[in-house]
Parts: sequence; C-alpha cells; structure tokens
Amino acid sequence: MTDFTFTSLPLLALAAVTILLLVIVILRFSAVPLSRRQAKRCPAPSGSDSCELSSSPGSLTHQPDTVLLQALIGTYDLSSSEVVRAHVQKSLRAVGVTPITADPGDPFDLGLHKGVAGVVAPSPELISRIARVRRQGWQTDAGVLRPADVEVYKDETI
Repeated sequence: MTDFTFTSLPLLALAAVTILLLVIVILRFSAVPLSRRQAKRCPAPSGSDSCELSSSPGSLTHQPDTVLLQALIGTYDLSSSEVVRAHVQKSLRAVGVTPITADPGDPFDLGLHKGVAGVVAPSPELISRIARVRRQGWQTDAGVLRPADVEVYKDETI
C-alpha cells in the first residue's frame, strides 16, 4: 500500500483545481461558436456608429472572447510587421471578424466610419468623402465591432 502523507495533500488539491479549470475552459469555448454568441448579444446597429454592447453580466463585453478579439485587433494596430498583421487578420477572419474596407474617395458612411477630422475638399465633388484612413475598422455578420477612423473632406465654409 502507498504511504499517504499530509505533505502531498496540497499537491493533490492543486492538481484537482487545475483539471477542473481546464474542463471549464474547454466546455466554455466548445459549446457555442463565437459568431453565434455575438449574434445573440450584438444586434445589427440601428443608425449608430458601432454595435451597442451593454454592460449587463451576460453581455458580450464581459466575455473572455471579446477581450481576446480586442487584444488581437490591438496587436494588428500596433504591429509594423506585415507578416504579423497578415497572421492576425487571418486569425480574425477564422472567427468571422473582417476588416471594414475604407479607401480615400469612398463615400463617408456613419454606420461603418467614424469621422475624426475634417479636411477642406480640393473640389466640391469630394465633400463628404473619405480623405484618409487613420485606423482600420472591424465588423462581423452581427454588426460593427469598431468603426474605421477616417478624415472626411468638408466644405471650406464650414
């Protein structure tokens, strides 16, 4: 028979807690795909510039996957390496997060873009069009996670 000592009790407790936490994490992330969890808690925007995320306990803002998504998006923003950016973008696309395409000259859309600065338009046909993209936006099928930060051409009299 094996000798049992009280010194091995803390190790057994630590092992049990570790196994329990692993089981909880595995069950949590394998139960429902990310895109379905977001679709339930983040409805399509109704005239707002981004998806309204409530701060209730069951909301998307309290979910670990949201924190991970924001961390990946932040890594994309901060990285100067095209290899890292491509990998992050591929990872985000794998869970249903796509970039918001905004190019200079495109029409400004309040649902997809956030105007962060105004630039005097060199010609009247450019008024209310994108002058420059400062920060890329991100969206899912359920709505906008973060609108693209853009500079917008404006009338010089404004």
